[in-house]
Amino acid sequence: LVADAAPPGAQDAIALARARGVVGWRQKAGAGEAIVFGTTFRYRDFSQAAMLERFLERLGARPVARSSNRNVLVEVHRAPDGRRLAFVSNLHASPQRTTLTLFDDAGAPAASRDLALPPMRVEALDLR
Repeated sequence: LVADAAPPGAQDAIALARARGVVGWRQKAGAGEAIVFGTTFRYRDFSQAAMLERFLERLGARPVARSSNRNVLVEVHRAPDGRRLAFVSNLHASPQRTTLTLFDDAGAPAASRDLALPPMRVEALDLR
């Protein structure tokens, strides 16, 4: 439960019967818009990650990077000079392989790279 009711001016309130209240809403904030969402979430399988991706896509989010192997985590940062830096993590005790796909600012695939990561390794990639 985030709130008993959405605040004044909120749009698209999301209510869950199990939560017995409002767990999210959309609201104008200055020149932009804020999306509030909160609920108890126990991550148990990859279908939950897919559900969250669909949820964010419906809210207008665009993909930045995707790993073909969900056991390999990817995080992308944009450096002040415009370069994109990807951190690819294998937190498992066994080696992992993945295809890393990077997307442009419009959300279209821009580049991909096959990677083989040793166990318990984080690799940093400079993507010019």
